[in-house]
Amino acid sequence: MPKALVSLFILFLIDRVLKIYFWQHTSFAYLNQNISFSLSIGRYFLWPILFLLIIFVYFQCLKNYQKNTKHFYAWGLILIGAISNILDRLHYGGVIDFISVPYFTVFNLSDVFIFCGVVYLLVTKIKAK
Repeated sequence: MPKALVSLFILFLIDRVLKIYFWQHTSFAYLNQNISFSLSIGRYFLWPILFLLIIFVYFQCLKNYQKNTKHFYAWGLILIGAISNILDRLHYGGVIDFISVPYFTVFNLSDVFIFCGVVYLLVTKIKAK
């Protein structure tokens, strides 16, 4: 498990460095003040929801770490992605997105982490049934 913690920390650092680099040195960065796919939710609803989700994901991550389960890494990806996006919201007033897919959306590496963690959890849940 220590290797998983180190790899999650490295992924977190890579995400933070890329966001800061794209924000400060390129014209590719976009500040998204909404949620996924630029859907508007309103900040009075956003912060309580984010707070509850972070707590839930943190305890899922902790539980899976203590039990040494294969789901720890998936929950860890979701957690580092969420924390990185929250840091953006606190520091910049929105999430720094820099990966643009034509005719789709603009997103960042944190979003990829969250997506991969959720997909892994869903696939393993479906396979278990």
